[in-house]
Amino acid sequence: MRGRPDPDAAYFPKISIGGVSFCKIDDPELLTVIERSVASRRSICVAHPNVHHINVARKNDEFRAVLARFDYLVPDGIGVYLAAKFLYGLNGGFSQRQNGTDFYSDFLERANENHWKVFFLGDRAEVLESLKESIGRQYPGIVIAGTHNGFFPIEDPSVAEEIRKSVADVLMIGRGVPRQELWLQRYKDSIDVSACLVVGGGISFMAGAKRRAPSWMRVVGLEWLYRMNLEPKRLWSRYLFGIPSFFIYVIKLKLGLP
Repeated sequence: MRGRPDPDAAYFPKISIGGVSFCKIDDPELLTVIERSVASRRSICVAHPNVHHINVARKNDEFRAVLARFDYLVPDGIGVYLAAKFLYGLNGGFSQRQNGTDFYSDFLERANENHWKVFFLGDRAEVLESLKESIGRQYPGIVIAGTHNGFFPIEDPSVAEEIRKSVADVLMIGRGVPRQELWLQRYKDSIDVSACLVVGGGISFMAGAKRRAPSWMRVVGLEWLYRMNLEPKRLWSRYLFGIPSFFIYVIKLKLGLP
């Protein structure tokens, strides 16, 4: 990958929340950007930060700086959407609520149509095996360039070399916040991939290893509650403390308080 930022990203307005600069780009536009990048072999990095990302970025200067080097940061979830409306007004926030997991389904459809070569990095080996079966069944046009589990030290360059040798068009990486973003920014210039998508827990959802919330919970913005109920040990602190902390911070931003 080349280290230059994508010049097309400058055409999309930005909204900053807690030092994280989000791009006002809808899903069809983002798919077009990815398609153009694959066709031209021009490298881009895409992530869908949510409330948790912003909370981590508020306390971690290195992580905040890494996010700033992404070409496209697209808002994920109702928390970021509501915060933008509160800070910038009904007409100044995002025009619609976006969700990374919804986007990944659209992306797989586009990858299937274009016969892209995709490398999946992250999660456990058994989840990746399920993913390969699911992709082969639902999206036979996708070429799986390779897979690798997410449990390895950031200092190990062999995984980046494996991705480079795979000649993948797209890398989907899900190793958790902030490991996935830090790893990508360390190796993005050496893996020679046209589009890098940070997907967090998206690999588990794409593999069918985790269930999404019922549609009514997604519509009313309660998918986080469903996920916390499924993984209470891992997520209870992030949601029960992280969400109130985030909105208190947003209120202080609105009032100009430190």
